[in-house]
Amino acid sequence: MTQNEKRLMEIAAIQIFLQHYNQINGSDYSLLRMQERPDALITNSQGVILGIEVTHLFYEPYEAKMLLGRSEDDYLHTTQYMEHLIAELQRILDRKMEKGATYEFEMPMILVIRSASPVFFGEDFLYRVQDLRIKPEIFKEIWLLVRENENPGWPNMIQIR
Repeated sequence: MTQNEKRLMEIAAIQIFLQHYNQINGSDYSLLRMQERPDALITNSQGVILGIEVTHLFYEPYEAKMLLGRSEDDYLHTTQYMEHLIAELQRILDRKMEKGATYEFEMPMILVIRSASPVFFGEDFLYRVQDLRIKPEIFKEIWLLVRENENPGWPNMIQIR
């Protein structure tokens, strides 16, 4: 994945996040700018600025290739287990919390994790995220973006913290 592709995926995740976040919280945050550490800054009409760190959750690395249209193999026919995806989510959380602790950023930060799984929906994560280990002092909030489900009432975004 090139840096440009990574940045475009981050921007797309932030746009989806802001749409749902503002709707859930009755807020009016918008993207202020993209940057490094954290990946982006968002602001609202009162001038409150928050840092956004974005990452993607893949079951296996081939999902990134599929998302970018580069997959030559047909992996959709393999069996996927939720336990594996939750373990990968925990690895991402551990890595991001360690990395986030090194940021020289004074304002609160939100971690946005976008699940790229073509198999699992919000309801698959809903009852499993409570078992994740999280250090609360690093990120003010942690949100998981999931693939939209056809069933109304199921979340497209789950707050982990």
